[in-house]
Amino acid sequence: EAGEAGPKPLFVHDAHCGEVPDLHWHPAEPWTLLSVAEAETGGGQVQVWRVLDLVVEGETRGELALRDAWDECMAGGDPAGLDPMRRRILGARDADACF
Repeated sequence: EAGEAGPKPLFVHDAHCGEVPDLHWHPAEPWTLLSVAEAETGGGQVQVWRVLDLVVEGETRGELALRDAWDECMAGGDPAGLDPMRRRILGARDADACF
């Protein structure tokens, strides 16, 4: 019908555009930062940043979890959310074969 709006996004991701006056480590979550900034349109933003587990866990849990997910993917299972960066880290030449 005329006048009805179409589907709308649930949220819009928007990075800080202005000055970031405050940045803190999260008191309870390791490797997690919180930042705040004033939005140019008024109001403000709070963003949560987390360091990729692969960076802080090295070849222990992080890489082992990725290798297990990759093996499962290549065997025809669920790719378990492997993104292109993680596939490059694993050194797969034909990374898109199971995607």
